[in-house]
Amino acid sequence: GEKVWRAVNKGFAELPVCGLVGGKIFLCHGGVPRGDVRDMKSGSFRKMRSVLDADDERTRLVRDLLWSDPAEEDPGAADMTHTPSDRCNDGSVVNFTNKALDAFMATNNIS
Repeated sequence: GEKVWRAVNKGFAELPVCGLVGGKIFLCHGGVPRGDVRDMKSGSFRKMRSVLDADDERTRLVRDLLWSDPAEEDPGAADMTHTPSDRCNDGSVVNFTNKALDAFMATNNIS
């Protein structure tokens, strides 16, 4: 019952938010975060080992890494990097476009 649920959630809370394999391959549950994220290989990003380490400034970053989805390709949104998600009405969850993915990978020199 509840004891198992708490134990499982405690385990999930200790999982890394994202990772790099060989310094080049980016892994996360969700997708590309909003904004200009340049410190994937060093700095404060490495210090954030789990969701529990996210402070108020990084809450959106963590949410994007965990819950964003790829956007359907829309020729009318060619200049957009992120679009609102149908999964959440408050704007806290977004979809990322190919443009966002390409920029994120190029900025961080990752695959």
